[in-house]
Amino acid sequence: RFLVNEGPGEADTCVPCPTVEGCTSGITCSDTASSQCTACLAGRFLNDGVVDTCQVCQDCSATTYDNGGCSGTNERVCSACPAVGDCAVATTCTTAANGQCTTCNSGFFLVTSGAKDECRLCQTCGDSQYDNGGCSGENERVCSPCPGIAGCASAVTCSSVADLQCSTCEVGTYLKNDVIDSCEACTCAL
Repeated sequence: RFLVNEGPGEADTCVPCPTVEGCTSGITCSDTASSQCTACLAGRFLNDGVVDTCQVCQDCSATTYDNGGCSGTNERVCSACPAVGDCAVATTCTTAANGQCTTCNSGFFLVTSGAKDECRLCQTCGDSQYDNGGCSGENERVCSPCPGIAGCASAVTCSSVADLQCSTCEVGTYLKNDVIDSCEACTCAL
């Protein structure tokens, strides 16, 4: 309340201070345009001015986390989520330590077992192996060994089970180049 002096011969009156929405403390004032508050409801912060206000704190987006504030005279501080290397989409989080990714760049797969997600480079299959799937979502590339070719003396190379290649056949056989190579027995007479 504040005192209104009505003048000589008039009774002075005490007028209630204007309210401050969200204020939890007592309100003081010296006139109708100077309400003062010292504490606000949870989720609000005190904006100290000629007329105090208890402002609602901002919400952090999915790509930021609450890094303090939203109390006393401090607005909430929203900080950017930590980056997840080779993540194809915006990283989300709830703290500075738990960056989350939903999709990795091509050639990478997602590992979600730790506090912070990782996008790991998919393994490369060797010459005697073929890509048998994976390298997407949360799946590492599966490298399967190339099936053997009967009579092949060298390592069999392939990019799938449908293109087996041999560079050298065993003695007594010759190389028949095709989509799937074969080592055929020699039938020539000496």
